Amino acid sequence: MRTTWGGFSPRIFAAGTFPYSPPSSLNLRQRHVVSHSLEIIKRGLKSRSRNYSQPRQNGNGNGASKVSWVDPSVEIRNKYEGIFVLAGGFLSDGGLPAWVERRLDASADVQRLQERNCPIVCLGGGTPHKPPILDSRGFVVHESTMCSNYLIANYSINPWSILKEVSSYDTVGNAYFGLAIHALPAKWRKIAVITSDFHMPRSRALFEDMCRLAEDPSGNGNNGFQLDFIPVSDKGIFQEEVLEARKSREAQSLATWKTDLEKLKSFTDLHNWLHETHLCYSVSRQSQFGRQGGVDDLVLNSY
Repeated sequence: MRTTWGGFSPRIFAAGTFPYSPPSSLNLRQRHVVSHSLEIIKRGLKSRSRNYSQPRQNGNGNGASKVSWVDPSVEIRNKYEGIFVLAGGFLSDGGLPAWVERRLDASADVQRLQERNCPIVCLGGGTPHKPPILDSRGFVVHESTMCSNYLIANYSINPWSILKEVSSYDTVGNAYFGLAIHALPAKWRKIAVITSDFHMPRSRALFEDMCRLAEDPSGNGNNGFQLDFIPVSDKGIFQEEVLEARKSREAQSLATWKTDLEKLKSFTDLHNWLHETHLCYSVSRQSQFGRQGGVDDLVLNSY
């Protein structure tokens, strides 16, 4: 059944129409909450002609043939406990870049294939590479909020079927906080991880390595994770020099992570390392947050 807010469907935003105010049947507090949500969605989404009731078809055969932007050879199961989709930047007007939209399109399709209710978890608070988007009241609009609004507006996904994580400001944080805030407390072990093809090698390494650190040290096997990694196509999104520059940066960051990993023997070690040394999470380095450092203009076009 299509989810509605106060009697109207979020899908109307994708069709280019937008109500001027919440329904009069709502009380003052409800009208305020809905007005705030509508403003974010209206600003953040672009008009589309695509029929979002059907995914793009990528072939025939396994489940991936029914998932937007994913190669048909990728195995997609139908018994996940959680679907992690990594945020990846935003536009100056509060909209989402094409590579993030593709990740979200794929996550909606993967959720639709599941045998039972499985939440999509939008991972991402922001980025150190650009200032955050603020709403009309001056509050930060987190990347995962933008992603959640996209899924609700374009796919009419019930908000109860979407979770978000707002603590992370990079891929390392995506993996750590995705596990610490959601997977570990909820005891999920069958997880899909969705991100762009250019972003997948490092994302995969981070999730695999952190899951290994989080596994039950008793050796009982109770915490064994089953991770599926679902890369989304980069085709046609970037100029070639931008894509190559971002891939080069990803490779350098992966090498740095592997060096840091040698010092980590447990999830406790990971916690300490993250909050004592990482630019985005260490109090001792918070004065450095937001400084571009070694990120050149080409790479910035991919954030």
